[in-house]
Amino acid sequence: GRHALVCGNADGWIYALDAHTGEKIWGFELSRGGIQADPVVHGDRVFASHGEESVDEAKQGRLVCIDGTGKGEVTKTHEVWRIDELGAGFPSPAYHDGRLYVVDNSANLQAVDAAKGEVLWKYSLGTVGKGSPVFADGKLYVTEVNGRLHILGPGDAGVKSLDVDELTVPDGRYAEIYGSPAIAYGRIYFTAE
Repeated sequence: GRHALVCGNADGWIYALDAHTGEKIWGFELSRGGIQADPVVHGDRVFASHGEESVDEAKQGRLVCIDGTGKGEVTKTHEVWRIDELGAGFPSPAYHDGRLYVVDNSANLQAVDAAKGEVLWKYSLGTVGKGSPVFADGKLYVTEVNGRLHILGPGDAGVKSLDVDELTVPDGRYAEIYGSPAIAYGRIYFTAE
């Protein structure tokens, strides 16, 4: 019943803040390092990831679903599910139609059942994942650091590559892409080196 700003912080916590007053509603400790990927909110569920060491185990990376209806310190009480060793430290997940699409640090795109926390399929984009996936017009638009922009058709059992563009700079090497695409008015916008 409250408008909340949900964000990751440099202390490894996910916080929900009252959007009108700035008052902390709840906190969830996720990582020993800073949270760089933005959480995604759908209804009362919060999906967050990191690529650092987890707080309760010596494992790198985690994707977690948090019940966003709590108050106070909710780390031990409001975790719905988790996937350990899914290191998505930079890209934020994208949510569409009951699925999370997550790019890990090794540029693997994974589709996750948002209700159950089960990985449905995995697809290799290249070698380094930094940009967040974007869902638009029934397709996924995903970048890979080594100059690739993928346009993908997601399905229940996997994904179909519809187009891959590889950008190079004048000396012939790949133009590095660290950001996410933006889709507007039938066009795809993204920045590259």
